[in-house]
Amino acid sequence: METLFTVHKIESKDMEIMDNIYEIDKKYLPKHSKSDECLETASEYYERVKKLLPNIPEEALKQFFYKHSILDIGDYAWLDYRTLKFFQENWTSSFIITESGIKNNDKVIINKENHFELGYLTPRTESIRDHLLKYHTWPGAPILLYNPEDNIVSPSGYKYTSPYHPIDGNNRLAIFLSLYENGQIKNDKKHLVWVVKTREHQ
Repeated sequence: METLFTVHKIESKDMEIMDNIYEIDKKYLPKHSKSDECLETASEYYERVKKLLPNIPEEALKQFFYKHSILDIGDYAWLDYRTLKFFQENWTSSFIITESGIKNNDKVIINKENHFELGYLTPRTESIRDHLLKYHTWPGAPILLYNPEDNIVSPSGYKYTSPYHPIDGNNRLAIFLSLYENGQIKNDKKHLVWVVKTREHQ
């Protein structure tokens, strides 16, 4: 019988190394109770963390760090958040479709299929869709990692999309793509994005 895939044994030492790579300083995260209740408002969180991560804009801290789980934030901790620079840019719909590479991102593709081609909507994704239909742009700028050489690969071997890879905003981008394909978003409409650059591209 033909072997379809190979399962590689992961040694405990390798797991420990990976855990250390993805470890994120707990001070960067919102404070939670033992029952996982958030103990800070978004504004309180920002006032505390802006001193620790002065390079990250208020909107990005509140949008990504405050609202997402430690697993989501940990995925990119290996890049060292303290060294990243954020640039706000205005992109046209046509640039997003033809130049950004976002439509080739596997997570965006899966979300697009789930939400629209399969007809699956949650209250959150429905609100994003309604906002896009009303204002023709997204509620909050997605956060995209600049990867022009197509050479950024996570320690676990995950190859990032080039020239831009979505750190935050997969749902917004997926819904945008679906509406654009349906002719509901104009080519020349402009959209705010946060572009994140590592040291070599700053």
